[in-house]
Amino acid sequence: MPRSCKPTLTQRLIWLDHVISAYPSKYNIGGYVTLTGHPDHRLLSEAFKVVVDSQEVYGSLFSVVDNELTCTIGDVVTGFELALIDLSGAEDPVQTAMRWMEDDFLRPFVIEGNYLFRMKLLKVAADRYYYYAVVHHLIGDGWSFMLLLNQAAAAYQAKLSGEIYTYERYAYSEYCIDDEQYLNSNKYQEDKNFWLSQYATLPADLFPRRVVEKRTTSHCGSYSLHIDGDVKRQLEQVAATYKASVFQILISLLLVYLGRTQQQDIVPIAMPVLNRPKKRYKATAGVFMNLVCMPFVFDPLATLADIIRYTGKTMYQVLRHQQYQYGNLVGDLHLHQLDKRLYHVRVSYEDFPYVSQLGDLLADVTALSNTMEIDPLSVYIRDYHGRGMDLRFIYHYDYLQEEMIAALSAGLTTLIHAVIGTPEMAAGRAPLLPEREQSALLGYSAGVRRSWPQSSFAAMWGEAVTRYPDRVAITTAVASFTYVAIHEQAIRMAALLRRSGIREQSVVALVLPRDEGMVSAMIGCMLAGMTYMPVDPDEPDDRIMALLEEMSCDALCTSELLNKSITHAVCILTEGIASVEVSSEVSAAVMADHGAVSPAAVCYILCTSGTTGRPKGVAITHAAMSNYVSHFHTYFGLTAADVVLQQASVSFDTSVEEIFPVLAVGGRLHIVKERRDLSAMSDMIAAEGVTVVSATPLVLQYLPAADTLRVVISGGDVLRKEHIQHYRDAGIPVYNTYGPTETTVCATYHEVKGADALIPVGQPISNCSIYVLDAQLELLPVGTEGEIYIGGAGLAVAYLNDPLLYAQRFIDHPFVAGEKLYRTGDSGKWVTGGELVFTGRRDEQVKIRGIRVEPGETEGMLKALPGVRDAVVTGNGKTGWEAALVAFVVIANTETDIADIQAALRGCLPDHLLPQQVLVVDELPLTMRGKVDKRQLYALLAVDAAVVSQRELVPPVSRYEVLLVEIWQQVLEREDIGITDNFFELGGHSLNANMVINKIYQACMVHIKLTAIFTYPTIRALGALIALEEDKTYDYIELC
Repeated sequence: MPRSCKPTLTQRLIWLDHVISAYPSKYNIGGYVTLTGHPDHRLLSEAFKVVVDSQEVYGSLFSVVDNELTCTIGDVVTGFELALIDLSGAEDPVQTAMRWMEDDFLRPFVIEGNYLFRMKLLKVAADRYYYYAVVHHLIGDGWSFMLLLNQAAAAYQAKLSGEIYTYERYAYSEYCIDDEQYLNSNKYQEDKNFWLSQYATLPADLFPRRVVEKRTTSHCGSYSLHIDGDVKRQLEQVAATYKASVFQILISLLLVYLGRTQQQDIVPIAMPVLNRPKKRYKATAGVFMNLVCMPFVFDPLATLADIIRYTGKTMYQVLRHQQYQYGNLVGDLHLHQLDKRLYHVRVSYEDFPYVSQLGDLLADVTALSNTMEIDPLSVYIRDYHGRGMDLRFIYHYDYLQEEMIAALSAGLTTLIHAVIGTPEMAAGRAPLLPEREQSALLGYSAGVRRSWPQSSFAAMWGEAVTRYPDRVAITTAVASFTYVAIHEQAIRMAALLRRSGIREQSVVALVLPRDEGMVSAMIGCMLAGMTYMPVDPDEPDDRIMALLEEMSCDALCTSELLNKSITHAVCILTEGIASVEVSSEVSAAVMADHGAVSPAAVCYILCTSGTTGRPKGVAITHAAMSNYVSHFHTYFGLTAADVVLQQASVSFDTSVEEIFPVLAVGGRLHIVKERRDLSAMSDMIAAEGVTVVSATPLVLQYLPAADTLRVVISGGDVLRKEHIQHYRDAGIPVYNTYGPTETTVCATYHEVKGADALIPVGQPISNCSIYVLDAQLELLPVGTEGEIYIGGAGLAVAYLNDPLLYAQRFIDHPFVAGEKLYRTGDSGKWVTGGELVFTGRRDEQVKIRGIRVEPGETEGMLKALPGVRDAVVTGNGKTGWEAALVAFVVIANTETDIADIQAALRGCLPDHLLPQQVLVVDELPLTMRGKVDKRQLYALLAVDAAVVSQRELVPPVSRYEVLLVEIWQQVLEREDIGITDNFFELGGHSLNANMVINKIYQACMVHIKLTAIFTYPTIRALGALIALEEDKTYDYIELC
């Protein structure tokens, strides 16, 4: 008669996750034993039959009643036989056996009504066999696998010797009873209070989830590190000194590495523990093992020795509370409701005392790793005692790449040697990189050292005018101007500035129309030895006046044509410049003086927005500007035949690379009057024979791949393949660039290749340097994100009138004495080959339901979806439980449905990363700089909020719809529910979805699978499904 056995909470949680998981085989546990010799198949089968008979748990048969997991113990012994599979005749028997076991190991169990284990004996040669076994985690853990092999070995040895083998029976149901009693004990409450106190604040995610290409097989990779016996013995000596274990040292070093590289002060690390509180349970198979997850605190000022002591103390404290199941912690912290992962790293220490012999057979045990791991990173430490240790890293492709794991392996190796040699070293300064990799990173960081013939653009301009006097320098829609004509305007401007009584290095604000006059005024300021500050004339008058005052401008140059209400004590009108008479002596004096301009003098000032709301005046020297101009025209091979489109606002530094490099080589600059008219700009490219275009990705995607183009440059925002595919299809080279205003336009270039999955921003330009550093200003490994720092010839020399801010952002160079580095606030990483990848800003975190999240993660997933042309994700501006993400989406075609987009996101993101609203917009609004204007998006959000609050609630009609409205109101704790509302958009998630399914069954005795609510998320759709299922349940009889 089958006996019933109430499953433990752990078993119920495993079952629930198995049901909804896309990869249920992740719960398979097992491996194989290589048997060398000639086994007696019959006796071996009887030996394993003994184990199956002695361990009650192997007879477990699970079923689901009223959406609850139940268990009975069946007769598993009758009919049990260890089947033999003979592969010895295969072409490669060993490889054939390996493939068979790996494939079978990935085959999920059907839980209901089946015994949850598979055992086979595989023959590959006359004297070589593999015993293979796999069990579902519902009935076993790693220790259970060891018991299976050791108990079978003892039984086989006895039977081989002709002895009568007597054995005890071990009942997992005894533990189930103990576990139920524990849940009602004071010890349980004590343990619960301990764990909840550890997670009073939920930590940030350690690894961001990223977009990866679809994989048809595994979604995990593996990487191994071997620690040899000599090194392990040295670690044992360190462990003895600090009264710790080698395992605790490895946990400590992992904490140091992850705390440093992920720049987190809290690093949760999960560890399986035996959790067999009674001696008898150590001989009992079943799912005893628990997962303890401690939020370790990383202190970079502590020594390595201090961290070892702290780790040992913390782990001792944790083990006192190990009986409290991780599943309980997940429930008590409401992690299902938040759809939040508590940890990203799990570390398992495997030192199971496996037998090495079965009778006269040599036995070598190999545990199989599950390539369907769901944890971002699992580390398996296998102790071979005197032969050393192996660390196997299983990493999820959605979070980590092989180069990151290779860096982790190398980093741990370096830290191991550090803790052996200098354990009193500060953790924040301990080396993470082998010397070879450190040298490689320093090589990546440094741009080519070059000397240029000129140290100012004024000198380059003088040469160009002399060489190309009658060539056309600038064209507009209505006129063209030669080099000599522009030069004469610039000379007049310089003379007028000097006559105005202002001194050299004075700041001259230029508020001028978009025409040749703006360019000649810029050059005129340079020739006069003064600093120009261009201001876009479309700026409001009040803001322009505020800028003039904030930057302490000494003069204003403007035009009456603008009709602006702006004034200054020294105001120069361009209308008067044409009438300025300049003698040949004055012209010669101006040209002579420009050669005396100090390279260290400030050439121009650009005003950028600041985090405090005050504009920052970024001061760029002649040396910095001439370095960039020289590199630009050299790198892109500009000649006098080139035509460059000038479309950027002069307030932004894209205009610098548009205007000056081409004028330094005798080429032509074409100025677009209406820079926001993309249609007119598109026509102009072909009509004017434009060869070089530089713009943001959002502008580039609308410009044509004209036959005349030979260089397309993207900068200022993240570049995606779809922005530039039409150029690539036309064979036009496209370059991705990166650099803040503080580093003179751009600091890196990258020519886009077809193989780029994530388009890098490239390598440092000439005489510049790029570093990716941690919080202690130490180099980070390849593949590891950190803050981008920029040094070299392009650095600004000041924030005008704000030396304190300059000191904060421009720090002393940690590697080169006497130089500075600019702290960008941007995140990036090096990839193999020395290319920099920009990964986002470091200050865009949004707190959602108490969890710190990065909107960029959701945005990346959205942009990768088919049918989505572009997207921006941001916070909704609210706090507390009302805080949420909002997505603004540009769809590619009318066939794209928002519901499909939301469903796709639900399939790849946790709840707290799902946008609460997805708003479709025709185009993303752009700022003057060509970036997404989030202020306009927030305005759209306010309009949409008003519409949503007035949405029509479609009332229920059928009895099923009435029932479902009542159930949803109870579960979601809200009244405003209509039959077309989406369960998940109203705040539903996987945990309360199960509550809905249970209430449906209680109300109408209809079984609905848990996955149904994901497929039919509205009341109307779910109600129709219930009606259909109910019709299947009853047989109707026609009444006459």
